[in-house]
Amino acid sequence: MTSDISSGNRPPAQAINQCKVDVIEFAPRDVQRVADEKYRGDTDKVPTTPVGSLTYLGVNLQSRYAKAHEYRDMMKIVDFLQAMLISDIDELVSQIFCDSKLGSSYYITTQHERRPEIIDYLWYRCEEIGPLVLGHNGITIDADGAYF
Repeated sequence: MTSDISSGNRPPAQAINQCKVDVIEFAPRDVQRVADEKYRGDTDKVPTTPVGSLTYLGVNLQSRYAKAHEYRDMMKIVDFLQAMLISDIDELVSQIFCDSKLGSSYYITTQHERRPEIIDYLWYRCEEIGPLVLGHNGITIDADGAYF
């Protein structure tokens, strides 16, 4: 059977072990091949991992275009927030979504009904997240439809 990410089959992959969870990544040549076939060579919309979403330390992580590096960055954000908090991260944050289309824009959904102070906490910690993930185009904190 031929590996092909355009048809949903997994190509030869390499495990990236920079976090506590390995994110399987498609071979760059396969990503480029799909980009050439479907997007005139533009790799921005081509998934680099078969992962659709994952749960890390109880927080659901999602990437619009299934980019492996975005999952690794979101795990770094979860690790950072967990290290700064007294309680478990999943009591305060339910989801982080990376909008690949907007160039690493992160949407953090809070569990603010459990701990209302999390909104202020995250607001003041946002500037520390930028260097952690080598920059971003924005961090939005979602507190039940109210955005900060």
